[in-house]
Amino acid sequence: MDPELIAYLDERFRGIDASFSQQIQGLREETSQRFDTVDKRLEQMDEQLRLTGVRVEALQGQIQLVAEGVAAGNENLASFKKDVAKEFSDTRSLIKKGYEELDRRVKVLEQRASLS
Repeated sequence: MDPELIAYLDERFRGIDASFSQQIQGLREETSQRFDTVDKRLEQMDEQLRLTGVRVEALQGQIQLVAEGVAAGNENLASFKKDVAKEFSDTRSLIKKGYEELDRRVKVLEQRASLS
């Protein structure tokens, strides 16, 4: 081969090689920056996920307290219903006895009135 052609081709390949190396370096830097951006986003998401987990745990504790309060309220309400039902039953019995006694007395008076 002609030495001038070899020199020309060497020069062209060096230029292409340098340009290609610069492009590759630019792509490497851009890729590295994008990975850094993705890493930062993932770190932020990890932090948000951790905070969400902490909040969920706190809510679970609060929900447990509410559930226990509701259960205690239901027990109190059941006891109250039972007490009120007994009081109504006792009151009805007293009223019924009072009316029965009054009815008996009225009948006695009516019998006396009819005899006179």
